[in-house]
Amino acid sequence: LKELMALREQHTKAEKDMFGRYKSDLMKSFVEVLRLYEQQDAYLAECAQILTRNTDMEIVLLKRKITRLQTSISDSVRKEPELQANSESAMQQYRSMCTALGLTPDSQ
Repeated sequence: LKELMALREQHTKAEKDMFGRYKSDLMKSFVEVLRLYEQQDAYLAECAQILTRNTDMEIVLLKRKITRLQTSISDSVRKEPELQANSESAMQQYRSMCTALGLTPDSQ
């Protein structure tokens, strides 16, 4: 904003009164915005930039992440019955091996 004001000042030969204030309404507005920006933490440009970045990039990235996670969930749901069957088969094999060795299998 200061750079904009300096450029404007150079190109328009902004006139000042005897107290050092600008005579032009536009330059007065620039000074007021700059004063608010510095003293009252009115960071309008940064807020606008953050909102723009969120809409342009972060929302798209979050949508992609949601899609990946949904795919992962559906894959996990699809694999669950197969893994459950493998677990039961392994438990039956464990019990039969224990019986063959003359051991009592755990009740787990």
